[in-house]
Amino acid sequence: MATIRSAIAAFDLVPGAGLCRSADDPRAWTATASCVEWTTEAEMPAGWYRFRLRLKSADRFAVRKRAELFFDTGEGFTKFETFEWNEAAREDAIVRLPHAARGICVRLHHADGSFRLLRCECVRVSKARAVVRAVRLKCRLLSTYQCFWPVVRRGGRMLRQGRFSEFGTRVLKGLSDSRTMRIEVKRANEAGAAWWRRRAATSEEIATYQAELRAIAHPMPIAVLIPVDPTRTDYARQAMLSVFRQIYPHWELIVAWPNAKPDEKLTTVAGWDSRVMLVTPPGDGGLSAAVRCALSHVQSASVVVLPPDWELTEAALLRFAQNGENAATCTLPAGLSATCGVLPALHSTAQLRDAALELNAITATGVVQWAATIAKQCATREISEALLYPIDGVAQLTTLAPCAAPRKSLVLAADVRGISGWDHVAFAVLKGLQSSGVTVHCHPVARVFPDMVPPGTAFTRFPRTPNDPQLAIAPPFLLKRFGIDRRTAALTMWEADRIPPHLAAVLNGAAVVIVPSQWGADAFRDSGVTAPIEIVPLGYDPLLFHPAPHEPTLCTFGTAGALSAGGLRKNIRRVVDNFRRAFPVESDVRLRIKITPNCPPFEIPDDSRIDILRATLPPGDLVKWNQSLTAYVNASFAEGFGFHLLEAMACGRPLISTQYSGLTAFFDERVGLVIPHRLIAASNEIYAGQWADPDDDAMIAAMHRIYANRDEARSLGAAAAARARRFTWRDTGRQLRRVLAQYDLLPKG
Repeated sequence: MATIRSAIAAFDLVPGAGLCRSADDPRAWTATASCVEWTTEAEMPAGWYRFRLRLKSADRFAVRKRAELFFDTGEGFTKFETFEWNEAAREDAIVRLPHAARGICVRLHHADGSFRLLRCECVRVSKARAVVRAVRLKCRLLSTYQCFWPVVRRGGRMLRQGRFSEFGTRVLKGLSDSRTMRIEVKRANEAGAAWWRRRAATSEEIATYQAELRAIAHPMPIAVLIPVDPTRTDYARQAMLSVFRQIYPHWELIVAWPNAKPDEKLTTVAGWDSRVMLVTPPGDGGLSAAVRCALSHVQSASVVVLPPDWELTEAALLRFAQNGENAATCTLPAGLSATCGVLPALHSTAQLRDAALELNAITATGVVQWAATIAKQCATREISEALLYPIDGVAQLTTLAPCAAPRKSLVLAADVRGISGWDHVAFAVLKGLQSSGVTVHCHPVARVFPDMVPPGTAFTRFPRTPNDPQLAIAPPFLLKRFGIDRRTAALTMWEADRIPPHLAAVLNGAAVVIVPSQWGADAFRDSGVTAPIEIVPLGYDPLLFHPAPHEPTLCTFGTAGALSAGGLRKNIRRVVDNFRRAFPVESDVRLRIKITPNCPPFEIPDDSRIDILRATLPPGDLVKWNQSLTAYVNASFAEGFGFHLLEAMACGRPLISTQYSGLTAFFDERVGLVIPHRLIAASNEIYAGQWADPDDDAMIAAMHRIYANRDEARSLGAAAAARARRFTWRDTGRQLRRVLAQYDLLPKG
């Protein structure tokens, strides 16, 4: 058995250049270089080894350090494991050494400063012991992600089929999987793990970020300060989580809370990482005192200030650090006057401390306004992309009054089980209602998949009685199963200009019918709906959808849709045909089509300029898909609202579309090119009445116009993005609450 241990054991680690041991404490070390290492020689046969490392920093907690384990296999040192740490590292990993080794190297990166090496041990273990540990870690992982029994059944099938080698490989993969996913497990509870995976950066993006990070010669620690208004704790939590998503490792997060007893949710999040500090003022001094106290705890020389309603996009701090090497941090203007833009400035900690001394706001809202003023300053450096997106929009950020605590809860009768438009609406409304202070329960017959809702948003089933208020979200033909009555608000929409009489009768049983557009309200009223009708537009998420800093090199059109039920009206084939008619031989133009995986076969002519994506895209990839377009072409007969069109507009892409149906709530000739249409019968197994048939020649002419005049496309795209900012999901939640209060389904105020 080959064993190496720290200086207190049989074999001493030999320090390399830049490492000095304290004369008073053999475990205390000082690193005078950014990269230092220990090495030792030991004969180590091939097999399994358990490596344990324990380190504790004495300073520079804001800097994310990295420890790497190398084995000398005779052809140089080969890296086997990587560990990250800030204040303390407690690592325990089992690694397989495929060939005999002659020694070990433990290398530290960004370790400048003082620390203690409490343990460094590598012990050979049997394969049986490694397997037992792998099984234990694998079971813990499967339980965390709520997929234990499906994986067990798959493993059973492998064994019955004699795939023993594959089974063993999958089991042993638990050793590496548990390490890879450990941070994610901390971030997400069991119900939210899949949501986190969908939101995270791809492995390719992470590799790119890490390469850029390694190119920074002297990474700078950056502090993020979030003063928290107690009425906005859910949004403060999301802002905190956005810092956790940062690829750049050398950050610290300081959260200022106005009272002696912090919020439980924020306390939980703060416990996930040693870089996070939740600061309360002495003697319940309020948020202004908490901010001053928080700034006194900042170790970094530079600070980014976030109001509790704002998030950092992934890798934002990396961009700050890259530009911080070549430019000084921003100077605070006199009186902290705000300038235009949403790019946060990187400020001097000393300057902010001086500014905070003059902060005497009595209310939490005043301090949040101060934070918003700081954050809205434009940076003096050139950064190629916007890094920060307010949940509400800059104009609204400092003017919203805190919502009164609700006196009742609300039953949400809606399905959240996939990626359809209705699932998306239900999920967004759920978030909007909760953010405005409504306690939401789940209708007993609603189908909600736990991994489709994020941490903190899950809602419990509720045995509704006839007197309990409820909000039902579904197309008219699916509302009946929720028991529509005079304590129900029905949020619904339709694509044709008429609904059948039996569906109008269902809607007439509701206290109020909520539709997203005036066109929809008129169609329902003309169809015999006599119940009160209110208009609440749908929206998009400004944290995700935003204009790209660059446009595609080639003129690229896009269209999308599900080709099952929605395919009856989406007309994607028509877009393909008109594209080929518009550009029969041009090689500098493209058409991108996005359909869902369960769509029926969709074949196109052999044309290398046309790209079909058959996939369910996570939000980040959907944003990139929209940003890859020059214009979005909508040839559908009608839309209930068309939030996928709104999302394209939010990405700064103009629409080519008819001006008909629900999309008239946000689309006109100022944000795109309007195609003439004629009304035709909507006659099939789902729809009746009429809808719009787009003019093919006009669609072709519009494509030509965008192709020939990219400047016009950019101008329309900028107008489209500005128009879209009027429609956010949080606005939808607030307007819904107003309507529900108006009809006594929620308390007023």
